[in-house]
Amino acid sequence: MTQGPYCPLIQAAAQAWSGAFDEEGRPHGQGTLTYPPPPPPGPAVEEGSSNMTGGSYEGAYAAGARQGKGTMTYPGGGRFEGAWAAGARSGFGTYWYPGGDIYQGGWRAGRRHGEGAQHCAALEAQYIGEWADGRFVQGRLVLKDGASLAIGATPAPLVYRSAAGLAQTGQVVYSLCLWKALTT
Repeated sequence: MTQGPYCPLIQAAAQAWSGAFDEEGRPHGQGTLTYPPPPPPGPAVEEGSSNMTGGSYEGAYAAGARQGKGTMTYPGGGRFEGAWAAGARSGFGTYWYPGGDIYQGGWRAGRRHGEGAQHCAALEAQYIGEWADGRFVQGRLVLKDGASLAIGATPAPLVYRSAAGLAQTGQVVYSLCLWKALTT
């Protein structure tokens, strides 16, 4: 592991980079960036901070930013594997959340975007459809037994379709997982 003598990002956070540097002393190419352990009892800092503690990134860098394919392991137990651009999740990737939920699909500027599916461990169900700027826009909720619920982009009656093909129109009581999918 190397401390970049000309890389203020790495020196400021006492991060260790195992890989090559560009002419300006920034991580470049394949390598591993390991963040220092969190100081007790302070909380770990998540994505987007140069003060992140307790995590690591293994993959490609360009001009000091995560770029291309890579894996980020977060201090709280989350993990992302997939494409990066300008230091943010961008393109196709999979995020494993600490509580057991999994999102697989498109990302843009660090947020869920495009086609994707989120498996909700607590519900044993999946939200499959379109995401925009981190929020679930439209698609369907597929339950463990194969039944599905259509969720539209505009307020409209929801259509529940059982595994046997029977349809019912009505309202839905939002689950915590759906609330997270719609609002984060």
